[in-house]
Amino acid sequence: MDDAYLKILQMIENGTLSAAEGEKLLDALEAGPVAAPPTALAEPAREAAPAAGPPAAWRHLWVYPTIGGLLLLAAMGLLTASLVQGGKALGWLACTIPLMLLGTFVAVLAWWSRSARWLHLSVRGKKERIRLSFPLPLHLTAWVLRLASPWVPQLRDTAVDEVILALADVDMSAGPLSVEVNDEEDGEEVRVYIG
Repeated sequence: MDDAYLKILQMIENGTLSAAEGEKLLDALEAGPVAAPPTALAEPAREAAPAAGPPAAWRHLWVYPTIGGLLLLAAMGLLTASLVQGGKALGWLACTIPLMLLGTFVAVLAWWSRSARWLHLSVRGKKERIRLSFPLPLHLTAWVLRLASPWVPQLRDTAVDEVILALADVDMSAGPLSVEVNDEEDGEEVRVYIG
């Protein structure tokens, strides 16, 4: 009986049981042999467990393209400076300036993506595993859909742009929006996180 008491107290301390649920279980243990069924301890723990979010490393993916863009910008800036000082042909400048602009674009886009909503997709099969992660420009997507709706008949009668804007306005402070699908028969697992 002491182990059961300790287990219930640990579950209350961990937050898997509320104080009221723990009190009911403790009262049931004190009542004697007509105690709660063994599954009563497992069910509240399953219900109270928070939904798992994407791996913590995914939250920092914006750093890599930012560094890559800044390195490309710096390398092309140094090459451009050396070409201008050396009096080399202007044709080489035509090659370095677009790459500098690309580096700037990548760095700015990656910096923006640090505060944007991200879509994280993880697909695990029996033999392969696929992970994709990219920022979702929700307001830009809704704007493009509104512009395209006069020319795309399938978009005229739908409110896809409003659904996307509603998704952009959802408070994700409690955690990401997640969808998990497990096919136990084939052993496949799909996880989608937006947040």
